[in-house]
Order: sequence, then structure tokens, then C-alpha cells
Amino acid sequence: MTTRKAAAEKPRFLVVEDKLVCQTTEGEISLPLRFKTKLLRQFGSLDQMDAFFLIVDEIGGTETVATIDELDIMETTEIMVEFFKVFEDKVQATMGELQRSLK
Repeated sequence: MTTRKAAAEKPRFLVVEDKLVCQTTEGEISLPLRFKTKLLRQFGSLDQMDAFFLIVDEIGGTETVATIDELDIMETTEIMVEFFKVFEDKVQATMGELQRSLK
């Protein structure tokens, strides 16, 4: 008799290369952490929620947008907060690398 191991539960949030992968109540979504500067310029003066939706609408893809639209607002807010936290961490790491290379 062969015993199978139960599949490990996926973490709620996981950064894979340049994407934030999120496990939601509506399924898995993947949010790119890299995008064009012109998008950053567009959301620079927006509040965080408006900026998040602008990013999702521009680079998230139709399935991701549809999934997020069906989530409870508390879950969407949690994803938004994690997205900007991870994005900021990546930007800070990049800036640190840039500063070291300029020395």
C-alpha cells in the first residue's frame, strides 16, 4: 500500500520572479511587479486604492480584473496592501543595488 503525502497548502502571498501570486477566495491571481514608467507617472498623485485599480486594469489582464472584482473589499484591500509593500521592497532593493554600483 502506497501512502501519499497531502499537498502543501500554498502561501497566501508569494513573490515569484517579478510577480506577486495571491491565493484568493475566487482562485489564484498573479500581479506583475514590473511595469512601464508611464504607468507610474499616471498613478503618482492618486490615493493607494485608485492607484492599485489603475495598475490592475492596465497590466493585470482580464481574468485578474474579473477575479478581483468578485472579491470582498476586505480581501481586495489586503491584496492591495501586500502588493504595494512588495513593490516598495523591490524598488528599495533596486535603489540599493544602484547606489552600490555608483560608488
